[in-house]
Amino acid sequence: MAINRSEVIEIDKGQTEKIFFGKTVELENIVNNQNVVYQLVGPYESDPENGKISVTSPLGKALLGKEAGDAVEVKTPKGLQEFEILEIR
Repeated sequence: MAINRSEVIEIDKGQTEKIFFGKTVELENIVNNQNVVYQLVGPYESDPENGKISVTSPLGKALLGKEAGDAVEVKTPKGLQEFEILEIR
């Protein structure tokens, strides 16, 4: 990717009712009752071990447009995972 074709994307710090690029979400894994926090980033910034997942990942795609209180199911290599969205910030 050429730097001259890059775009700066500003993150909207306002509305937090729905999940979109740049938002941070707190999730509860319904199967094991563990909470995780992720920020939705672009594919090149993805670093799940440091709390950043790509909006193009299976979980990222499942979260887009959802609201706090919603549940999402995601197929992963470890099988079907179900998460409840606790907070969007």
